[in-house]
This record gives sequence, C-alpha cells and structure tokens, in this order.
Amino acid sequence: VVLSRDGQFIKIKNRGQLSVGYEIDLPQKRIFKFSSLPKAIAAAAVFVFSIGIGWGVYGYNTPYSYINIDINPSLEIISNKYNRILKVEALNDDGARVLGNEKFKNKTVDFAVEEIIKKASEKGYIKIEDSNAVMFTISSKDDSKAEKVEKSVQSIAKENIKTADEAVEVLVEKVTVERHDKAREMNISPGKLLLIEKLQVVDPEVRIDDIKDLTIRDIIKEINSRKKEDSSDIKG
Repeated sequence: VVLSRDGQFIKIKNRGQLSVGYEIDLPQKRIFKFSSLPKAIAAAAVFVFSIGIGWGVYGYNTPYSYINIDINPSLEIISNKYNRILKVEALNDDGARVLGNEKFKNKTVDFAVEEIIKKASEKGYIKIEDSNAVMFTISSKDDSKAEKVEKSVQSIAKENIKTADEAVEVLVEKVTVERHDKAREMNISPGKLLLIEKLQVVDPEVRIDDIKDLTIRDIIKEINSRKKEDSSDIKG
C-alpha cells in the first residue's frame, strides 16, 4: 500500500523491489479488483487488505519526530516515521504570525523547515544585519532518525539563513522525546527549556516563568553574562 502526496492510500503490486519508506512515481493509479475471485477468497483478500490499510494508517498518523524552531516565533513540526508532516503548531503569537494559513500536512519536513525560515525572514524575525539567533531542537523515537533530521536541518539552515559577519547564530540540538514531552507539559519549547537549564547551572535562582518569553538570543546573552560574572568573582 502506497500513500499519495494528497493523502490517498493506493494498492499496487510489489515485485520485491519496494520497501517501507521508498518514494516512487506512478504513471496511474492501480486498483486491486476482487470481482473475478471466488467469494471466500475475495472475503479473505478484503480482510487482509483492510488489516494492512489499518496498520498503514496507524503508522502514518503516529507522531515519530519533533522539530522545534525558536527565534522569538516558536513553532513545532510533528512528523511521522516516513518524514511526512502530521502537523505544524505555533507555540506563541509570533509563531502564529509566521505560520499564517499555510498548510504543511503530508509535506516533507525539509520543505516545512525551509518555508518557515523564509517566512520568518520575510516578516522581519531573521535579519542578517541584526544580532539574533535561530534554534532548532530535534527529538525522535529513533536516534538514527534524529541524526538524519539534524544533518538535514543544518544543511537547510546554512543554505537559507544568510548571515552578515555571523550576526545570526544558528543552534541545532537533539533532546530525547521524554525531554520534549516534559517541556510541552511546562508550556515551553524544548529549545528554550534546554537553554534555561544551562542558565540555571550558572545562576540557580533563575525561574523558568521569569525568562521563558525572552528570545533565544536574549537567553544566550544572559548565559554569557552570568558566566562572565562568575569568572570575575573567581578572579577577584
């Protein structure tokens, strides 16, 4: 059973050349016909076909990886094991402005990441002449999948975020799905939680609620500022 780009399931013959996750081009839809089969065989065939479709739909619609994008706009891309998007969610008002009415369902993660970067740039959230930061946080049920997504995101960011004297800092981090879920329960993106935890290492008095609305760049500045203060105290 293959899935078309418009979300339709189609049954085709597999002569041993196809595996799960392959992308292929079909000249036309091929529909399996049961009319010429004996009733008992046809019933069995329909049953097996239905079970296959059921598992296919379940696998396709099950969240497998999460890609969070933080600038000040915060968005989350939820994808399945086939790297197809199930949902893109804005995590704050700026994220909603970037997302707009764009529909990403069934499209590839790479496409969504590139489009979100472009839209954030068009709306002035990423400016090469200003000092700002973009953070991508990736979590997946499969470590090897997370590594592939990480490399892909790094490549897309490098291609689409043009910097002037490295004014735009790009960070790509991996976290576990458990860390991702913990962040979402706290109503914060995994990327911001990761940075805030780093800030709490140098300043344990920092409270998440007091700083979670800052931009990624501002949180990084806070980390660097506190580190310098600690260094001065040691020298003193």
